[in-house]
Amino acid sequence: MNITEGITVGLSGLRKNKMRSLLTMLGIIIGISGVIGVVSVGSGAKTLVLGELERIGSSNMIVVWRRGRIRVDGRWQRIRSTEYLELGDATAIETNCPSVKSVLPEIGRLGVRLKYGDKDKDSKADGTLPAYQSTKNWYVESGRFISQEDVDLTAKVCVIGSKVWEDLCDKQDNVIGNEIRVNGMRFAIIGIMEEKGDSMATQGWDDRIIVPLTTAQRRIVSYGNRIGTLFVQAKSFEVVDQAEREVMRVLAWRHKDASTVFDNWTAKKEVENVEKVSGIIKGLLGGVASIALVVGGIGIMNIMLVSVTERTWEIGLRKAVGAKRRDILFQFLIESAVISVAGGIIGILIGVFVGIGGAKLFSAFVAKGTDWPSVVSMQSVVLATGVSFMIGIISGLYPANRAAKLMPTEALRQK
Repeated sequence: MNITEGITVGLSGLRKNKMRSLLTMLGIIIGISGVIGVVSVGSGAKTLVLGELERIGSSNMIVVWRRGRIRVDGRWQRIRSTEYLELGDATAIETNCPSVKSVLPEIGRLGVRLKYGDKDKDSKADGTLPAYQSTKNWYVESGRFISQEDVDLTAKVCVIGSKVWEDLCDKQDNVIGNEIRVNGMRFAIIGIMEEKGDSMATQGWDDRIIVPLTTAQRRIVSYGNRIGTLFVQAKSFEVVDQAEREVMRVLAWRHKDASTVFDNWTAKKEVENVEKVSGIIKGLLGGVASIALVVGGIGIMNIMLVSVTERTWEIGLRKAVGAKRRDILFQFLIESAVISVAGGIIGILIGVFVGIGGAKLFSAFVAKGTDWPSVVSMQSVVLATGVSFMIGIISGLYPANRAAKLMPTEALRQK
């Protein structure tokens, strides 16, 4: 018997006993759909995080800041060091770190009071440099962004977020060049940022203004040459760890107690943490799904034993007309594999919908405000199909071997 004939016989058996076949495949269907669903939701976590990281700049990002407190002997204590990040640190990092692509110094999230016409509101201000747009992946929609000349002149100019534009300016088209008061000081509006939206990574971005770094240092806060944060971009995702070591080495050279005073975060660590948590969840739920696959395999073995008993006379007849032991073995193995793979295919289709539904539930109840994706990879589909095929072969091995061992004379006598 060739493979095509074996598959035909197997499908014929499924059609003859539809309900029995469906019940037999049920364990495989549940197991495979569970695995596909869990893997697709878990893989969506990494896709979501990478997407959010790209929204705020790059997955190659390293963020460095000064700690406010440190844990000593189990208690949090305020850091009293006089060491702070400075503009010179950004220059030193760009000069001495070969794995670093760019460095953006920033003073962020400064509380400010805005007034435009007869409207006012509380907001946040970022003091930054012209590279802010490319580093944060956030660009001006109308007007222009801060220039190096604005920074050099400590200019009282600002770019406003779309929410500020909506709340204070009623989305008027002619606000560019108009005056807005920031903590009572007159600033000229030179641009309006594109709407970023309130995702996990960009919440509150649209409700802020952006001013030249020097203006923030000297007019909004008295920071002197100090800055709040360094946004460092590594040359590639693969060299983020190396770039992080280089950055901290430069800071250690320029500041005493740098390892205590300064802390850092990398996008790569965030991705790795998500992968670890996702892996644990997929492992636990995958284990549960595996139990269903084992039960499905037992069901297939049981039904194939019943099929051997029901078709004993047929087996004897085939042997009497010349069928060899391997032909009978091959026939029942193919039938078992067809049942299992058919269940696996149905399970994959159901698993896709389970993954989509699970992603929507995560968006609604776990990660509220996000559009959690469901990612079904071709690798998981191929793996699920392969697993179902192997279960069919393993489960059908004993019944097929039993059928192949039947003596023709004894089999024909049992009609």
